[in-house]
Amino acid sequence: MFQTFAPNIACFIAGRVLMGLGKGISMNNGPTYIAEIAPAKVRGVMLSLWQLWYTIGAFTVYWAAYGAQKSTLDMGIWQWRIPLFVQIPIPIFIIVSMFFCPESPRWLVENDRVEEARKALAEVRFDGVDEEISDIVTAVAYEKATVKHWDKWWAPYLTLVREPSLLRRVFVVIFINIGQQISGSSSLNAYTTLIYKQVFNNDDTIFLINALSSTCSIIFTLSCTLLVDRAGRRFILMLGAFGMCLSLLVVAILGMKVPENPDGSRPYGMGVAVAAMFFLFIFFYKPSWGATVWVYTSEIFSTDVRAHGVAIGAQSQSIASTILNQFFPSFLKNCGFYTFFFFVGVNALLVIGVFFFLPETKGVPLEEIDVLFGSVSHRAHGEDVMEEKLKDNGSEHKN
Repeated sequence: MFQTFAPNIACFIAGRVLMGLGKGISMNNGPTYIAEIAPAKVRGVMLSLWQLWYTIGAFTVYWAAYGAQKSTLDMGIWQWRIPLFVQIPIPIFIIVSMFFCPESPRWLVENDRVEEARKALAEVRFDGVDEEISDIVTAVAYEKATVKHWDKWWAPYLTLVREPSLLRRVFVVIFINIGQQISGSSSLNAYTTLIYKQVFNNDDTIFLINALSSTCSIIFTLSCTLLVDRAGRRFILMLGAFGMCLSLLVVAILGMKVPENPDGSRPYGMGVAVAAMFFLFIFFYKPSWGATVWVYTSEIFSTDVRAHGVAIGAQSQSIASTILNQFFPSFLKNCGFYTFFFFVGVNALLVIGVFFFLPETKGVPLEEIDVLFGSVSHRAHGEDVMEEKLKDNGSEHKN
């Protein structure tokens, strides 16, 4: 609302800052919450919906911008205010809906509120509540017994650095989240209009292409919802990076081989081909590095450090996007379509990185994922910790 009704640039910037703060909080906590309440068998599907709603938001804004651009009315400043205005109902809906969402059962167990956790889990499960609560309780018991200074705010960060298994996961999360941004997606999102202006002279055409792209993005993201818990995370990420690599390679080659017109513009046919390749890029990106990165980031950390691990991933995205997008306009201006060879190389490296460094997590309960990264089962060892506590309590009573 600050941005929509801003009377001056200072108020508009204040609105941007507030929106950035809200986005930072939601990026850290939203995927974490979804991962902690979703059953293992459909966890990927549930987490992919996080990216789907981002895509629906882009769809709304792009079509609003296109409508404002095409309007025959004298809209004045409302031509740019309307795309902002249509976003206002969405956070209001989210705020209201949060009152009807249960608290994270794992967070409740961490804070010794087991019965509340049982009730919260029962709201999102048909059966198996007692067994799952037992697994969570034993896993948390192990984490509390093995983590020094459990009650300190900095304890999770210390744990992430000191335990080799968790440190490996930190590097994996940084790799895939930075990879998401430097794959070409961040620059295409921010500067699609700038890129299209090199091949199209009509602003209406560019706005229409962006709006159609946002529409297709919803369909492409839905494919992740259908595949992520069937095909697995690794396959989707590798296939996505491979497809993005090929589509941007074609864009780069077109820029090399198709000569400019005498006036410096590019043939219309090249513009259509470039747009088609960007649509193909989105086809591969949305279900893989768009949605599946959030799925993987949110599920590979143990309960005690999950929120902090997701935060590291989210901030890695923000830092990578900010740095890359500062340089991309100059990169594009000086190198033209040769710029896309950089992204071709990045996506090739992403395929290799996923193949060698990411274990498959499809269908694995959160309490057992530690084993995939060379750690011990927090659930199994938590049972040992609880047995020791019972023995100690029994000894105290005898004495």
